[in-house]
This record gives sequence, structure tokens and C-alpha cells, in this order.
Amino acid sequence: MNILAVREAFVFAKRYALENGPIIVETMSYRYGGHSAKDKGFGYRSKDEIDLIRQRKDPIETFKERILIENMTDENELKHIAENIKEEVLTAAEKVKGHEELPVSCLYEDIYQSLPTPTLL
Repeated sequence: MNILAVREAFVFAKRYALENGPIIVETMSYRYGGHSAKDKGFGYRSKDEIDLIRQRKDPIETFKERILIENMTDENELKHIAENIKEEVLTAAEKVKGHEELPVSCLYEDIYQSLPTPTLL
């Protein structure tokens, strides 16, 4: 939930992996919504809990506060960035609406150097 901490962890992990081999990075995050459209997420936690986490620990908001406090940007620039992002997302969404759905076999593209051989346990 801390953008800068995650960045630093991955800077370390990349350096470690390049010098020593694989490394596992575990991160913790809070899911604001439920698991699906039918699951609103309120059966096992209260709306107050979700709102409190969002107010105090939301990674985007805490990062925004930090860069404003450090005078790295201002509200106008952040508003401009948000408008550009919204426009870019809407443009990309419109572009793909007319495309046909890809086949399931595409799930394996660009994942493995060569497809693994299935093994029986």
C-alpha cells in the first residue's frame, strides 16, 4: 500500500535476481471491493473499515499527499495528468471494442520461451 516502498523493494529484487538468481517478493494490499460483482465485500468487513483504509492508507492518495507536501507538483498539474490518463484510457477502450475476442490459446503467448511439457504427478 506504499508506492515508494514497493518501488524500492523491486529495485532491490531486480539487482538481487541479476546477481544471484530468482527471488520472491511478497506484497500486501487491501482489496476495496468484493471478489465479484455479486460480492460487495461487506459480509466479512464493514463499510466503515473499507472507508477508513481508503482514507488513511490508499496508495494513490498517500503518494499524492507526499508529492504535494514535498512541492514536487501542484494540484493543477495532477488534475492535468488525470485528465490525460482518462482520455488515453477512453481512447484505448474505444479502439478495442471492435476487435474480436482472442482465442484461449493466446494465454500462453509471450509467457514461456517454449511451452512446458505437461507432467503427471
